[in-house]
Amino acid sequence: MKPLRALFCLILISACAFAEKAVFAQTAAPAANDPQAIWNALAKPAFDPTKTTTVNNLEIVHDRIRITLESGTLHFTKPINGIVTGAVFSGSGRIRVSPPNQYESQQLELFIKQDGLNSTFDEAAFSFSDKTFDEVAAKVQWEEIPQTMGCTHRACNRMKIWAAHFCHDYSKV
Repeated sequence: MKPLRALFCLILISACAFAEKAVFAQTAAPAANDPQAIWNALAKPAFDPTKTTTVNNLEIVHDRIRITLESGTLHFTKPINGIVTGAVFSGSGRIRVSPPNQYESQQLELFIKQDGLNSTFDEAAFSFSDKTFDEVAAKVQWEEIPQTMGCTHRACNRMKIWAAHFCHDYSKV
């Protein structure tokens, strides 16, 4: 489990470095020079009550991965250093992944008896450092939820637990 945690933390650090370079030219937030503040924000994601939407057949496609949010609610996190880095979904969805080559296809056939991944889900937590937020924002209408209500789905709590687990504060070690 520790190699997976280290890999995830390395990915988050890379995403922060990329986000800082991309956004620093646009807005110089006070926390932009404080990596610890950015790290702490990633470890404790806060949801933006103005970035919630009801979705129907929303498709997110990256390379060989096709995620369809058939129906449900999508909540985005507040920007960290100017970049939105996560979202949670609760509802009905489907993920389809086609393998990159015949060897991967054979492995999928061996283990799950399918030549590709095609699975449904009812909740999901997404973490990203690319233009996913911008792509989705162009396709949806925002619904503001009351500040006191916040993101109450199980997926929101799971994302917070997941982030806290993988983003251990190593500065105190």
